[in-house]
Amino acid sequence: AALPSTEWEEKQVEVDPAQKIVLSATALRQFANCPYSYHLTKTLALREDADSLQGASESGSFLHYIFEKFLGEKSQDKAAFFEFIEHYRDTFGESKKVVEALAREYMRAICNCDPDELDPQLLQQFERLYEIAYAMLYKDGGILDELKKSEGYLPTAFESKFEKDFPLEDGSGMITLTGKIDRVDTKVDEDGKTHFRVIDYKSHEQKFKDSEISTGKEIQLVLYVMAMLEQNVKWEPSGAKYIYYHNSDDKNAPKEMKFDSSGFTIASSDDATFTTYQENLKSAIQEVSGKISKGYAKKISSKDSCQYCPLKKYCTIAYRKEF
Repeated sequence: AALPSTEWEEKQVEVDPAQKIVLSATALRQFANCPYSYHLTKTLALREDADSLQGASESGSFLHYIFEKFLGEKSQDKAAFFEFIEHYRDTFGESKKVVEALAREYMRAICNCDPDELDPQLLQQFERLYEIAYAMLYKDGGILDELKKSEGYLPTAFESKFEKDFPLEDGSGMITLTGKIDRVDTKVDEDGKTHFRVIDYKSHEQKFKDSEISTGKEIQLVLYVMAMLEQNVKWEPSGAKYIYYHNSDDKNAPKEMKFDSSGFTIASSDDATFTTYQENLKSAIQEVSGKISKGYAKKISSKDSCQYCPLKKYCTIAYRKEF
């Protein structure tokens, strides 16, 4: 049955002025894309029907685990890491065994059994994710290729947690955004200054759109750089990017994974472009948090809003043209 229709768009609810609103960066972006989806999943805590197969969140956790373990082990020795990156194409066979071992280690920990004892359909899905992980590391445009072109950046931190406070627009309290940064790379220049960049992995095409920062739909990369600056005040930011895979746009061509990246570069924390990004982000956060506190729950139908919504099959206006 379809979910109940919500004709109202705004409802005043009681909010304790002293109470902080705490949201994940993903939740805020979800609200910006579709307040109704946010209301259903966060306020009412509705969930899609669960089964034993991997959803987007579980698939992302698997891939992040592989990348963190693989790169974390390699980057322990700086000199050896850069030697490996320079000649990584010569290590296909050896590295594939390492990735496979990490995949089986993950499956064993999550499922509490030997991977060979898993349901065949679930095992097949894990094996597909393992192939994706390996391809994201080694294919042209993938993680190792991008690192080789990065001019000396070293993966330094993985899954870094953060909390970043922003004042509410009416001054009644604070909103705290939380999250985890997939990867932080650093490079020390000849003057001893540490420069850093932020990397976020995506299992779908994700273009950075600076025009969407002010809407709240594009907040992750800018927010992550701001959070790292707050934790490391002496560091200097150089940018942030998504690294993602997607299928070929040519519908007549065989399906083949393509790898790409998208983001922004800046000269320093005082960069005029980055200053504008921060101002737009703060404005978006204040607007979105204000709507959340008033119970705003409008339905929005679009590809961006509906494609990854866990409840889209129950929504009467969901956009379904291409998925």
